[in-house]
Amino acid sequence: YLKVMATREAMLAAPADQLLGRSVSDVLPPAAAATVMAALAAAGHKGFDYGRTFSLPLPQGESHFEISVTRKRAVEGQVARFVVLSRDVTARKTFELELQARNEELERFNRATVGRELDMLEMKKRIDALCIELGRDPPYALEFLDDKGEARP
Repeated sequence: YLKVMATREAMLAAPADQLLGRSVSDVLPPAAAATVMAALAAAGHKGFDYGRTFSLPLPQGESHFEISVTRKRAVEGQVARFVVLSRDVTARKTFELELQARNEELERFNRATVGRELDMLEMKKRIDALCIELGRDPPYALEFLDDKGEARP
């Protein structure tokens, strides 16, 4: 870290003055540091990188961040330098996780519902077949099914 600017210092891994002169592996948990280093490597190669996310355990709870990295114009004799912007995406991540959980619940419900519907169709086909054997009119109109018992398109 050569320079640190933060509108909300509480969202930093450490106070800004404690970050200066240290590397990301010195101050971030291993997984977060690996994400930042991968973004720096990609930006070193193609000039920029964005969209990578990582989590940090902060005093106020686990927070999620998305980073954008740009390689600065090279100055002769200096090692590569980067500008790294970090955005708090905790609310978005929380919403995404909640949405994923609800989607999984809907998928389970859909599988159960489809299974019940298929069972009901089988039962109706059996009842219709028994009625025909007894010489009665079948009570269910299943003309929408093809010869295999599946709904026609």
